[in-house]
Amino acid sequence: MNQILLKFYRSLPTIIIIIGKYFYFKYVKKNYQCCKHFPITPNGKLYFGRPLFSSDGKRGYFTQYYNEIWVPSKAIVLYEYLKYKTEILYGEKVPPGISNLYIAKDCVLPLSIINNNANNESQNNIKAEISINKEKYTLSNLAQNRYHYLPFKKGSQISVKVNHEHILGKTIPLFQEKKHSKRLVLVLFVDSLATEAFKLVPFSELMPFTHNFFKKGIVFNNCYANENWTLPSVPSFFSGKYTTNHKLYARNANQQIGENYSIISEFFQDDDYQTSFLSGVTGCSPCCGYVKGFDRVLYKYNLDCKEIVSSFLEHLRAFQNRDHFCWLSFLEANHSLYDIPDISCQTINSLEAHDYYDIGAKSPFEKYDKIETERYFTELKRLDFYLKLVYDYIDGNYQSDEFLIMLCSDHGTQCISKNNHSLSDSRVKVPLMVRGENIPNVSSDEIIENIDAFPILLKYCNINFDDKQIDGRLPKCLGGKEERKYAYSEDIFIGQTYKAVISDNSHRFEFETKYKVSKGSKINTKGYNLSLINKKSNEDETRKNTIKVNEYLQIVFKHIETFKA
Repeated sequence: MNQILLKFYRSLPTIIIIIGKYFYFKYVKKNYQCCKHFPITPNGKLYFGRPLFSSDGKRGYFTQYYNEIWVPSKAIVLYEYLKYKTEILYGEKVPPGISNLYIAKDCVLPLSIINNNANNESQNNIKAEISINKEKYTLSNLAQNRYHYLPFKKGSQISVKVNHEHILGKTIPLFQEKKHSKRLVLVLFVDSLATEAFKLVPFSELMPFTHNFFKKGIVFNNCYANENWTLPSVPSFFSGKYTTNHKLYARNANQQIGENYSIISEFFQDDDYQTSFLSGVTGCSPCCGYVKGFDRVLYKYNLDCKEIVSSFLEHLRAFQNRDHFCWLSFLEANHSLYDIPDISCQTINSLEAHDYYDIGAKSPFEKYDKIETERYFTELKRLDFYLKLVYDYIDGNYQSDEFLIMLCSDHGTQCISKNNHSLSDSRVKVPLMVRGENIPNVSSDEIIENIDAFPILLKYCNINFDDKQIDGRLPKCLGGKEERKYAYSEDIFIGQTYKAVISDNSHRFEFETKYKVSKGSKINTKGYNLSLINKKSNEDETRKNTIKVNEYLQIVFKHIETFKA
Protein backbone atom coordinates (compact mmCIF):
# COMPACT_ATOMS: atom_id res chain seq x y z
CA MET A 1 0.00 0.00 0.00
CA ASN A 2 2.80 2.42 0.92
CA GLN A 3 4.57 1.68 -2.37
CA ILE A 4 1.36 2.44 -4.31
CA LEU A 5 0.93 5.77 -2.47
CA LEU A 6 4.59 6.64 -3.04
CA LYS A 7 4.27 5.89 -6.76
CA PHE A 8 1.15 8.06 -6.98
CA TYR A 9 2.89 10.88 -5.06
CA ARG A 10 5.86 10.85 -7.42
CA SER A 11 3.57 10.99 -10.44
CA LEU A 12 2.05 14.31 -9.35
CA PRO A 13 3.23 17.53 -11.03
CA THR A 14 6.01 19.29 -9.11
CA ILE A 15 3.91 22.39 -8.43
CA ILE A 16 1.19 20.24 -6.81
CA ILE A 17 3.79 18.54 -4.58
CA ILE A 18 5.22 21.92 -3.52
CA ILE A 19 1.80 23.37 -2.72
CA GLY A 20 0.83 20.22 -0.85
CA LYS A 21 3.99 20.31 1.26
CA TYR A 22 3.45 23.97 2.07
CA PHE A 23 -0.07 23.47 3.41
CA TYR A 24 0.86 20.26 5.24
CA PHE A 25 3.77 21.78 7.14
CA LYS A 26 1.99 25.07 7.76
CA TYR A 27 -1.40 23.83 8.95
CA VAL A 28 -1.07 20.11 9.79
CA LYS A 29 2.47 19.40 11.03
CA LYS A 30 2.74 21.20 14.37
CA ASN A 31 4.36 18.71 16.73
CA TYR A 32 8.04 19.42 16.15
CA GLN A 33 10.42 18.01 18.73
CA CYS A 34 12.42 20.82 20.26
CA CYS A 35 15.49 18.69 20.93
CA LYS A 36 15.46 17.03 17.51
CA HIS A 37 14.36 19.79 15.16
CA PHE A 38 16.20 22.89 16.39
CA PRO A 39 16.05 25.70 15.15
CA ILE A 40 12.35 24.89 14.61
CA THR A 41 10.16 25.67 17.63
CA PRO A 42 7.65 23.06 18.88
CA ASN A 43 4.76 25.00 17.31
CA GLY A 44 6.35 25.29 13.87
CA LYS A 45 8.07 28.68 14.08
CA LEU A 46 11.80 29.43 13.95
CA TYR A 47 14.06 30.44 16.83
CA PHE A 48 15.81 33.13 14.77
CA GLY A 49 15.10 36.43 16.48
CA ARG A 50 13.30 34.65 19.34
CA PRO A 51 15.24 34.46 22.61
CA LEU A 52 15.69 31.13 24.36
CA PHE A 53 15.07 31.10 28.13
CA SER A 54 13.85 34.68 28.29
CA SER A 55 11.67 36.12 31.02
CA ASP A 56 10.75 39.31 29.16
CA GLY A 57 11.01 38.42 25.46
CA LYS A 58 13.88 40.88 25.03
CA ARG A 59 16.85 39.30 26.77
CA GLY A 60 17.97 35.74 26.32
CA TYR A 61 19.97 33.44 24.07
CA PHE A 62 19.55 34.54 20.46
CA THR A 63 20.06 32.22 17.50
CA GLN A 64 21.55 33.50 14.24
CA TYR A 65 23.29 31.93 11.24
CA TYR A 66 27.00 31.16 11.22
CA ASN A 67 29.30 30.86 8.21
CA GLU A 68 26.45 30.33 5.77
CA ILE A 69 26.80 32.07 2.41
CA TRP A 70 23.22 31.73 1.27
CA VAL A 71 20.10 30.87 3.24
CA PRO A 72 16.60 30.94 1.71
CA SER A 73 14.45 33.75 3.04
CA LYS A 74 11.42 31.50 2.99
CA ALA A 75 11.29 27.70 2.94
CA ILE A 76 8.28 25.63 1.97
CA VAL A 77 9.40 22.86 4.33
CA LEU A 78 10.78 24.00 7.69
CA TYR A 79 13.15 21.03 7.81
CA GLU A 80 15.20 23.01 5.28
CA TYR A 81 16.54 25.06 8.20
CA LEU A 82 18.15 22.02 9.80
CA LYS A 83 20.87 22.32 7.13
CA TYR A 84 22.35 25.55 8.42
CA LYS A 85 24.90 26.23 11.14
CA THR A 86 23.69 28.48 13.92
CA GLU A 87 25.51 30.65 16.45
CA ILE A 88 23.83 31.40 19.76
CA LEU A 89 24.84 34.18 22.15
CA TYR A 90 23.25 35.84 25.12
CA GLY A 91 22.03 39.32 24.26
CA GLU A 92 19.21 41.82 24.09
CA LYS A 93 16.84 42.64 21.25
CA VAL A 94 17.00 46.39 20.65
CA PRO A 95 14.63 48.53 18.53
CA PRO A 96 16.02 50.92 15.90
CA GLY A 97 17.89 53.77 17.56
CA ILE A 98 20.98 54.58 19.61
CA SER A 99 22.51 52.54 22.44
CA ASN A 100 25.11 54.11 24.72
CA LEU A 101 27.62 51.89 26.48
CA TYR A 102 30.73 52.24 28.61
CA ILE A 103 33.43 49.69 27.83
CA ALA A 104 35.13 48.59 31.04
CA LYS A 105 37.48 46.02 29.45
CA ASP A 106 39.08 45.35 26.08
CA CYS A 107 36.36 43.30 24.45
CA VAL A 108 34.26 42.50 21.43
CA LEU A 109 30.61 43.52 21.24
CA PRO A 110 28.47 41.10 19.20
CA LEU A 111 26.02 42.92 16.94
CA SER A 112 23.43 41.30 14.69
CA ILE A 113 20.98 43.19 12.51
CA ILE A 114 17.62 41.44 12.30
CA ASN A 115 16.03 41.11 8.87
CA ASN A 116 12.69 39.33 8.98
CA ASN A 117 12.13 39.61 5.22
CA ALA A 118 15.40 38.23 3.89
CA ASN A 119 18.32 36.37 5.41
CA ASN A 120 20.93 38.56 3.79
CA GLU A 121 20.32 41.63 1.66
CA SER A 122 23.31 43.38 0.12
CA GLN A 123 22.46 47.00 0.81
CA ASN A 124 24.78 49.83 1.85
CA ASN A 125 22.00 51.39 3.91
CA ILE A 126 22.00 48.36 6.21
CA LYS A 127 24.61 49.82 8.49
CA ALA A 128 25.73 50.68 11.99
CA GLU A 129 27.08 54.09 12.98
CA ILE A 130 29.58 53.80 15.81
CA SER A 131 30.84 56.66 17.93
CA ILE A 132 33.90 56.05 20.15
CA ASN A 133 34.81 58.95 22.39
CA LYS A 134 33.19 61.23 19.77
CA GLU A 135 35.15 59.67 16.87
CA LYS A 136 32.67 58.31 14.32
CA TYR A 137 32.73 55.18 12.13
CA THR A 138 30.16 53.95 9.61
CA LEU A 139 29.96 50.21 8.99
CA SER A 140 27.95 49.65 5.80
CA ASN A 141 26.43 46.67 4.00
CA LEU A 142 26.41 44.53 7.12
CA ALA A 143 25.26 40.95 6.66
CA GLN A 144 22.02 40.39 8.53
CA ASN A 145 20.98 37.63 10.90
CA ARG A 146 24.66 36.95 11.64
CA TYR A 147 26.85 38.17 14.47
CA HIS A 148 29.51 40.81 13.90
CA TYR A 149 32.17 40.96 16.63
CA LEU A 150 33.08 44.63 17.01
CA PRO A 151 36.32 45.33 18.93
CA PHE A 152 36.51 48.11 21.56
CA LYS A 153 39.23 49.32 23.90
CA LYS A 154 38.98 49.58 27.66
CA GLY A 155 37.66 52.92 28.93
CA SER A 156 35.76 53.83 25.76
CA GLN A 157 32.42 55.60 25.83
CA ILE A 158 30.58 54.36 22.75
CA SER A 159 27.26 54.78 21.03
CA VAL A 160 25.81 52.33 18.52
CA LYS A 161 23.19 53.62 16.10
CA VAL A 162 21.30 51.12 13.98
CA ASN A 163 18.22 51.93 11.91
CA HIS A 164 16.95 48.36 12.09
CA GLU A 165 15.89 46.08 14.89
CA HIS A 166 19.04 44.38 16.14
CA ILE A 167 20.65 42.24 18.83
CA LEU A 168 23.39 43.53 21.09
CA GLY A 169 25.22 40.60 22.59
CA LYS A 170 26.88 40.46 25.96
CA THR A 171 30.40 41.85 25.65
CA ILE A 172 33.17 39.23 25.57
CA PRO A 173 36.47 40.30 27.22
CA LEU A 174 39.55 39.66 25.12
CA PHE A 175 41.98 39.30 28.01
CA GLN A 176 41.88 37.01 31.00
CA GLU A 177 41.24 38.76 34.30
CA LYS A 178 41.32 35.86 36.74
CA LYS A 179 44.36 33.65 36.18
CA HIS A 180 43.84 29.88 36.30
CA SER A 181 46.32 27.05 36.49
CA LYS A 182 44.33 25.39 33.67
CA ARG A 183 44.20 27.67 30.62
CA LEU A 184 42.29 25.08 28.59
CA VAL A 185 39.64 22.71 29.93
CA LEU A 186 38.32 20.63 27.05
CA VAL A 187 35.68 17.90 26.94
CA LEU A 188 35.72 15.67 23.87
CA PHE A 189 32.31 14.02 23.86
CA VAL A 190 32.03 11.11 21.40
CA ASP A 191 28.44 9.93 21.06
CA SER A 192 28.06 6.10 21.08
CA LEU A 193 31.68 5.20 21.83
CA ALA A 194 31.68 1.76 23.47
CA THR A 195 34.51 0.38 25.60
CA GLU A 196 33.58 -3.07 24.28
CA ALA A 197 34.72 -1.93 20.83
CA PHE A 198 38.31 -2.00 22.07
CA LYS A 199 37.95 -5.73 22.76
CA LEU A 200 37.24 -6.28 19.07
CA VAL A 201 39.86 -3.87 17.76
CA PRO A 202 42.63 -2.68 20.12
CA PHE A 203 42.30 0.96 21.15
CA SER A 204 45.84 1.67 19.87
CA GLU A 205 44.81 0.39 16.44
CA LEU A 206 41.29 1.77 16.24
CA MET A 207 42.10 5.31 17.43
CA PRO A 208 45.93 5.57 17.49
CA PHE A 209 46.15 9.36 17.87
CA THR A 210 43.66 9.40 20.73
CA HIS A 211 45.49 6.48 22.33
CA ASN A 212 48.86 8.25 22.09
CA PHE A 213 47.44 11.42 23.61
CA PHE A 214 45.64 9.87 26.57
CA LYS A 215 48.26 7.25 27.41
CA LYS A 216 49.94 10.14 29.24
CA GLY A 217 46.88 10.35 31.51
CA ILE A 218 44.34 8.02 33.07
CA VAL A 219 42.09 5.63 31.14
CA PHE A 220 39.15 4.16 33.07
CA ASN A 221 38.23 0.66 31.90
CA ASN A 222 35.12 0.29 34.06
CA CYS A 223 33.17 3.48 33.47
CA TYR A 224 29.41 3.02 33.13
CA ALA A 225 26.90 5.30 31.46
CA ASN A 226 23.93 6.11 33.67
CA GLU A 227 21.49 5.87 30.76
CA ASN A 228 21.53 4.09 27.40
CA TRP A 229 20.65 6.94 25.05
CA THR A 230 21.71 10.53 24.61
CA LEU A 231 18.86 12.71 25.87
CA PRO A 232 18.94 11.52 29.50
CA SER A 233 22.62 10.53 29.52
CA VAL A 234 24.38 13.80 28.66
CA PRO A 235 22.72 15.73 31.53
CA SER A 236 24.54 13.39 33.92
CA PHE A 237 27.83 14.99 32.80
CA PHE A 238 26.44 18.49 33.10
CA SER A 239 24.70 18.03 36.44
CA GLY A 240 26.53 15.21 38.21
CA LYS A 241 23.06 13.77 38.87
CA TYR A 242 21.20 10.58 38.00
CA THR A 243 18.27 10.81 35.58
CA THR A 244 15.84 10.61 38.50
CA ASN A 245 17.37 13.86 39.82
CA HIS A 246 18.24 15.89 36.71
CA LYS A 247 14.81 14.90 35.23
CA LEU A 248 15.60 15.23 31.51
CA TYR A 249 14.50 12.02 29.81
CA ALA A 250 11.36 12.57 27.67
CA ARG A 251 12.01 13.57 24.06
CA ASN A 252 8.59 15.10 23.39
CA ALA A 253 8.24 16.95 26.69
CA ASN A 254 10.58 19.83 25.77
CA GLN A 255 12.41 19.48 29.07
CA GLN A 256 15.60 21.39 29.87
CA ILE A 257 18.63 20.91 32.06
CA GLY A 258 19.51 23.20 34.93
CA GLU A 259 16.03 24.35 35.91
CA ASN A 260 16.62 24.03 39.66
CA TYR A 261 20.34 23.36 39.81
CA SER A 262 23.58 24.71 38.36
CA ILE A 263 25.24 22.89 35.47
CA ILE A 264 28.95 22.53 34.84
CA SER A 265 29.19 25.27 32.20
CA GLU A 266 27.77 27.77 34.70
CA PHE A 267 30.44 26.82 37.25
CA PHE A 268 33.18 27.53 34.71
CA GLN A 269 31.55 30.72 33.46
CA ASP A 270 31.21 32.01 37.02
CA ASP A 271 34.92 31.29 37.50
CA ASP A 272 35.79 33.64 34.59
CA TYR A 273 36.40 31.00 31.93
CA GLN A 274 35.43 31.80 28.36
CA THR A 275 32.91 29.03 27.71
CA SER A 276 31.86 27.48 24.39
CA PHE A 277 29.79 24.55 23.14
CA LEU A 278 30.08 23.09 19.63
CA SER A 279 27.69 20.30 18.71
CA GLY A 280 25.50 18.59 16.17
CA VAL A 281 23.97 16.09 18.59
CA THR A 282 20.18 16.41 18.72
CA GLY A 283 20.01 14.93 22.21
CA CYS A 284 21.80 17.98 23.59
CA SER A 285 20.32 20.74 21.47
CA PRO A 286 20.21 24.42 22.51
CA CYS A 287 16.51 24.37 23.39
CA CYS A 288 17.17 21.61 25.93
CA GLY A 289 19.29 24.07 27.91
CA TYR A 290 22.70 23.57 26.32
CA VAL A 291 23.23 27.29 26.01
CA LYS A 292 23.17 27.99 29.73
CA GLY A 293 26.54 29.02 31.05
CA PHE A 294 28.03 29.26 27.56
CA ASP A 295 29.35 32.50 26.11
CA ARG A 296 29.17 31.06 22.61
CA VAL A 297 27.35 28.09 21.08
CA LEU A 298 27.69 26.68 17.57
CA TYR A 299 25.05 24.15 16.61
CA LYS A 300 23.80 22.41 13.52
CA TYR A 301 21.86 19.20 13.08
CA ASN A 302 24.44 16.46 12.34
CA LEU A 303 27.40 18.84 12.40
CA ASP A 304 30.45 17.03 10.99
CA CYS A 305 33.64 16.48 13.01
CA LYS A 306 35.81 18.39 10.54
CA GLU A 307 33.59 21.45 10.92
CA ILE A 308 33.61 21.15 14.70
CA VAL A 309 37.40 20.84 14.84
CA SER A 310 38.02 23.77 12.47
CA SER A 311 35.49 25.97 14.29
CA PHE A 312 37.06 25.08 17.64
CA LEU A 313 40.54 26.06 16.43
CA GLU A 314 39.16 29.31 15.00
CA HIS A 315 37.53 30.00 18.35
CA LEU A 316 40.81 29.54 20.23
CA ARG A 317 42.58 31.82 17.74
CA ALA A 318 39.89 34.48 18.18
CA PHE A 319 40.18 34.46 21.96
CA GLN A 320 43.81 33.44 22.35
CA ASN A 321 44.31 35.52 25.50
CA ARG A 322 41.46 33.91 27.40
CA ASP A 323 41.22 30.75 29.50
CA HIS A 324 38.73 28.33 28.01
CA PHE A 325 36.18 25.72 28.96
CA CYS A 326 35.06 24.04 25.73
CA TRP A 327 32.73 21.15 25.03
CA LEU A 328 32.95 19.48 21.60
CA SER A 329 30.33 16.88 20.63
CA PHE A 330 31.04 14.33 17.90
CA LEU A 331 28.29 12.25 16.32
CA GLU A 332 30.18 10.13 13.78
CA ALA A 333 30.05 6.88 15.80
CA ASN A 334 26.28 7.12 16.29
CA HIS A 335 25.20 7.05 12.66
CA SER A 336 26.19 8.17 9.18
CA LEU A 337 25.75 11.94 9.00
CA TYR A 338 25.12 11.82 5.27
CA ASP A 339 23.46 9.32 2.95
CA ILE A 340 26.80 7.53 2.59
CA PRO A 341 30.13 7.66 4.48
CA ASP A 342 32.88 10.08 3.54
CA ILE A 343 35.20 9.00 0.75
CA SER A 344 38.02 8.24 3.21
CA CYS A 345 35.74 5.64 4.83
CA GLN A 346 34.28 4.29 1.59
CA THR A 347 37.65 3.36 0.14
CA ILE A 348 38.63 1.22 3.13
CA ASN A 349 35.23 -0.36 3.74
CA SER A 350 34.63 -3.81 2.28
CA LEU A 351 32.29 -4.26 -0.66
CA GLU A 352 29.77 -5.77 1.76
CA ALA A 353 29.82 -2.56 3.84
CA HIS A 354 28.42 -0.66 0.86
CA ASP A 355 25.08 -2.39 1.45
CA TYR A 356 22.89 0.17 3.25
CA TYR A 357 19.88 -2.02 3.91
CA ASP A 358 17.73 -0.32 6.56
CA ILE A 359 17.19 -2.69 9.50
CA GLY A 360 14.47 -0.37 10.81
CA ALA A 361 15.83 0.00 14.35
CA LYS A 362 17.52 3.09 15.74
CA SER A 363 19.28 3.86 18.99
CA PRO A 364 18.52 2.70 21.64
CA PHE A 365 16.68 -0.19 19.95
CA GLU A 366 19.33 -1.24 17.45
CA LYS A 367 20.56 -4.84 17.16
CA TYR A 368 23.82 -6.56 16.27
CA ASP A 369 24.83 -5.86 12.68
CA LYS A 370 28.10 -7.05 11.16
CA ILE A 371 28.07 -4.47 8.37
CA GLU A 372 27.15 -1.62 10.70
CA THR A 373 30.00 -2.70 12.99
CA GLU A 374 32.51 -2.35 10.15
CA ARG A 375 31.23 1.12 9.29
CA TYR A 376 31.30 2.01 12.99
CA PHE A 377 35.01 1.22 13.16
CA THR A 378 35.91 3.17 10.01
CA GLU A 379 34.00 6.21 11.27
CA LEU A 380 35.97 6.10 14.55
CA LYS A 381 39.23 5.99 12.58
CA ARG A 382 38.11 9.01 10.58
CA LEU A 383 37.17 10.89 13.75
CA ASP A 384 40.55 10.04 15.25
CA PHE A 385 42.23 11.59 12.18
CA TYR A 386 40.53 14.92 12.85
CA LEU A 387 41.06 14.74 16.61
CA LYS A 388 44.79 14.61 15.91
CA LEU A 389 44.51 18.25 14.79
CA VAL A 390 43.17 19.08 18.25
CA TYR A 391 45.88 17.10 20.04
CA ASP A 392 48.63 18.70 17.96
CA TYR A 393 47.28 22.17 18.66
CA ILE A 394 47.17 21.50 22.39
CA ASP A 395 50.69 20.09 22.49
CA GLY A 396 51.98 22.99 20.40
CA ASN A 397 50.29 25.83 22.30
CA TYR A 398 50.00 24.75 25.94
CA GLN A 399 52.39 23.47 28.57
CA SER A 400 51.50 20.10 30.08
CA ASP A 401 50.38 21.76 33.35
CA GLU A 402 48.10 24.26 31.56
CA PHE A 403 45.35 21.96 30.31
CA LEU A 404 42.82 19.39 31.45
CA ILE A 405 41.39 17.23 28.66
CA MET A 406 38.62 14.66 29.07
CA LEU A 407 37.20 12.20 26.54
CA CYS A 408 33.85 10.63 27.37
CA SER A 409 30.71 9.14 25.87
CA ASP A 410 27.01 9.01 26.69
CA HIS A 411 26.50 5.34 25.80
CA GLY A 412 27.90 2.57 23.63
CA THR A 413 26.32 0.80 20.70
CA GLN A 414 24.36 -2.41 20.26
CA CYS A 415 25.56 -3.04 16.71
CA ILE A 416 28.84 -4.63 17.90
CA SER A 417 27.26 -7.18 20.27
CA LYS A 418 24.78 -10.05 20.00
CA ASN A 419 23.57 -9.33 23.53
CA ASN A 420 20.32 -7.47 22.87
CA HIS A 421 19.69 -6.29 26.43
CA SER A 422 19.20 -2.52 26.30
CA LEU A 423 21.67 -2.12 29.18
CA SER A 424 24.26 -4.65 28.01
CA ASP A 425 27.94 -3.85 28.48
CA SER A 426 28.23 -2.86 24.82
CA ARG A 427 25.53 -0.29 25.52
CA VAL A 428 26.54 1.15 28.91
CA LYS A 429 30.29 0.55 29.32
CA VAL A 430 31.93 3.67 27.96
CA PRO A 431 35.46 5.09 27.97
CA LEU A 432 36.42 7.95 30.21
CA MET A 433 39.93 9.35 29.80
CA VAL A 434 41.57 12.32 31.45
CA ARG A 435 44.91 14.00 30.88
CA GLY A 436 46.34 16.95 32.79
CA GLU A 437 48.60 18.00 35.62
CA ASN A 438 48.52 15.66 38.67
CA ILE A 439 46.47 13.11 36.72
CA PRO A 440 48.16 9.72 37.24
CA ASN A 441 49.46 7.91 34.18
CA VAL A 442 47.56 4.64 34.68
CA SER A 443 44.98 2.28 33.25
CA SER A 444 42.39 2.00 36.03
CA ASP A 445 39.89 -0.80 36.68
CA GLU A 446 38.12 1.21 39.38
CA ILE A 447 34.33 1.28 38.89
CA ILE A 448 33.10 4.77 38.08
CA GLU A 449 30.03 6.33 36.44
CA ASN A 450 29.50 9.19 34.00
CA ILE A 451 28.17 11.36 36.83
CA ASP A 452 31.70 11.28 38.26
CA ALA A 453 33.00 13.42 35.38
CA PHE A 454 31.38 16.45 37.02
CA PRO A 455 33.45 16.39 40.25
CA ILE A 456 36.62 15.37 38.34
CA LEU A 457 36.51 18.46 36.14
CA LEU A 458 35.66 20.89 38.93
CA LYS A 459 38.05 19.41 41.49
CA TYR A 460 41.06 19.50 39.17
CA CYS A 461 40.26 23.09 38.20
CA ASN A 462 39.99 24.17 41.84
CA ILE A 463 36.35 25.22 41.46
CA ASN A 464 34.28 24.84 44.61
CA PHE A 465 31.01 22.89 44.57
CA ASP A 466 28.72 21.24 47.08
CA ASP A 467 29.23 17.49 46.71
CA LYS A 468 26.04 16.91 48.70
CA GLN A 469 24.02 18.36 45.82
CA ILE A 470 25.26 15.80 43.28
CA ASP A 471 25.28 12.04 42.89
CA GLY A 472 28.77 11.93 41.35
CA ARG A 473 31.87 11.32 43.42
CA LEU A 474 35.59 11.74 42.87
CA PRO A 475 37.22 8.37 42.05
CA LYS A 476 39.60 7.13 44.71
CA CYS A 477 42.49 6.97 42.26
CA LEU A 478 42.01 10.71 41.68
CA GLY A 479 41.87 11.64 45.34
CA GLY A 480 38.38 10.49 46.34
CA LYS A 481 37.58 8.95 49.71
CA GLU A 482 36.57 5.49 48.56
CA GLU A 483 35.86 3.41 45.49
CA ARG A 484 32.35 2.72 44.25
CA LYS A 485 31.17 -0.79 45.05
CA TYR A 486 28.92 -0.81 41.99
CA ALA A 487 27.63 1.27 39.07
CA TYR A 488 23.96 2.06 38.39
CA SER A 489 22.61 2.23 34.83
CA GLU A 490 18.95 2.64 33.94
CA ASP A 491 16.57 2.93 31.03
CA ILE A 492 13.67 5.33 31.58
CA PHE A 493 11.77 5.46 28.31
CA ILE A 494 8.10 6.39 28.22
CA GLY A 495 6.10 3.57 26.65
CA GLN A 496 8.76 0.94 27.50
CA THR A 497 9.34 -1.12 30.62
CA TYR A 498 11.70 0.41 33.19
CA LYS A 499 15.05 -1.36 33.32
CA ALA A 500 18.03 -1.04 35.65
CA VAL A 501 21.37 -2.79 35.88
CA ILE A 502 23.71 -2.72 38.86
CA SER A 503 27.25 -3.78 37.95
CA ASP A 504 29.92 -4.67 40.48
CA ASN A 505 33.21 -6.53 40.11
CA SER A 506 31.64 -9.98 40.25
CA HIS A 507 27.97 -9.70 39.32
CA ARG A 508 25.46 -8.01 37.08
CA PHE A 509 22.03 -7.44 38.64
CA GLU A 510 19.22 -6.95 36.12
CA PHE A 511 15.81 -5.48 37.00
CA GLU A 512 12.83 -4.92 34.67
CA THR A 513 9.23 -3.97 35.42
CA LYS A 514 6.37 -5.87 33.80
CA TYR A 515 4.50 -2.63 33.17
CA LYS A 516 5.54 0.20 30.86
CA VAL A 517 6.55 3.66 32.03
CA SER A 518 3.41 5.81 31.78
CA LYS A 519 3.06 9.10 29.94
CA GLY A 520 3.17 10.74 33.33
CA SER A 521 6.60 9.13 33.86
CA LYS A 522 5.33 6.84 36.58
CA ILE A 523 7.01 3.47 37.14
CA ASN A 524 4.74 0.66 38.29
CA THR A 525 6.75 -1.83 40.40
CA LYS A 526 3.90 -4.16 41.30
CA GLY A 527 5.34 -6.70 38.89
CA TYR A 528 8.96 -7.15 37.87
CA ASN A 529 11.62 -9.62 36.80
CA LEU A 530 15.16 -9.77 38.17
CA SER A 531 18.32 -11.81 37.87
CA LEU A 532 21.82 -11.88 39.30
CA ILE A 533 24.41 -13.01 36.75
CA ASN A 534 27.93 -14.08 37.66
CA LYS A 535 30.23 -12.17 35.28
CA LYS A 536 32.86 -14.90 35.05
CA SER A 537 30.71 -18.01 34.76
CA ASN A 538 27.62 -16.33 33.26
CA GLU A 539 25.63 -18.42 35.73
CA ASP A 540 22.33 -17.11 37.10
CA GLU A 541 22.88 -16.88 40.87
CA THR A 542 19.56 -15.23 41.77
CA ARG A 543 18.53 -17.99 44.16
CA LYS A 544 22.07 -18.75 45.26
CA ASN A 545 22.93 -15.25 46.47
CA THR A 546 19.69 -13.91 47.92
CA ILE A 547 21.45 -11.44 50.22
CA LYS A 548 22.94 -9.49 47.32
CA VAL A 549 19.71 -9.78 45.32
CA ASN A 550 17.67 -8.23 48.13
CA GLU A 551 20.30 -5.54 48.74
CA TYR A 552 20.32 -4.50 45.07
CA LEU A 553 16.54 -4.70 44.79
CA GLN A 554 16.20 -2.20 47.64
CA ILE A 555 18.73 0.07 45.92
CA VAL A 556 16.55 0.06 42.79
CA PHE A 557 13.38 0.81 44.74
CA LYS A 558 15.06 3.68 46.57
CA HIS A 559 16.52 5.04 43.33
CA ILE A 560 13.14 5.29 41.57
CA GLU A 561 11.15 6.25 44.67
CA THR A 562 9.99 9.60 43.26
CA PHE A 563 8.89 7.91 40.01
CA LYS A 564 6.86 5.10 41.54
CA ALA A 565 3.21 4.87 40.50
